[in-house]
Amino acid sequence: MANLRGSSFDKQIKDAVHRLEKFGNSRHNKEVKGFVSINRLNQAKTMLNKFSNYLQQNGINSGKLNEYLSNQAIVRNFAETHILNENYAPSTVQEYASLFAKTIENLAANNVSINSETIEYAKDLYHEAKQSFSADNYDTGRYVSELHSKLDALYEKNFASGVIAEVQASLGFRISEAHELVRHFDQYYNPQTNTIEGIIGKGNHEYQPKEISYDLVQKIETLHENNAHIPSQNAYRSDLKDVGIDKSHDLRITYAKDLYDSLKDRGYTEREALKEVSKELNHHRLEITRYYLARA
Repeated sequence: MANLRGSSFDKQIKDAVHRLEKFGNSRHNKEVKGFVSINRLNQAKTMLNKFSNYLQQNGINSGKLNEYLSNQAIVRNFAETHILNENYAPSTVQEYASLFAKTIENLAANNVSINSETIEYAKDLYHEAKQSFSADNYDTGRYVSELHSKLDALYEKNFASGVIAEVQASLGFRISEAHELVRHFDQYYNPQTNTIEGIIGKGNHEYQPKEISYDLVQKIETLHENNAHIPSQNAYRSDLKDVGIDKSHDLRITYAKDLYDSLKDRGYTEREALKEVSKELNHHRLEITRYYLARA
């Protein structure tokens, strides 16, 4: 494996484009991994120029582009600002993520030194963009107004559904995570610190410990003491709609928006508030948190 040729980023991008261009079925008796379409090749060149410009804007003006493409911290920060951008249309986010992943994968296949961990990271980035930035999920106005009155109505309709909804609304969990906590409460509740610990979210990432109110603890314990039936996720979603909450994820978005606003009111900067909300949501990219807030 080799570095891109050239003393400047511009020259290295020219070398990269040459490697990515697919002239035929083979080159030097090796299979070529590149872009057949001239348009796609030009898009890859534009993406590499974006990456180069990002480096220079952050004071990095020399070195090898492929070495920076092997640095996951740099790649992650680049992705947050230039790929996972809530101001882009969902299709644009997915296109950029796909192009970025395919560009570095093809460079590595053409003997450019890029570590395999970053290649897999870029692929994961694309899959996350497909899931999170889909047209179906990109609706706005998801904030749940009059939340407390709707939770009260839900408790009257089905106490167990009310408990699950309050878990989502007060702890910011996804529907599957809230169900897991309610079903196996003793496994996750630490009475010494009054925190929830050990909940595993997407990507097998564990949430940081979360404080839980004593009132909610009592409600969950009441469920188990009475051997109450815990509704399926589909039944729970139906109960939510009956009280005016369209989607279970709206509770998580509402949690994020309320937490963000409270942090800003307490004097946090925008980035500080985003970082704190990201931690609480178990996100690992600030752009995903920005995307949540944009949907509120």
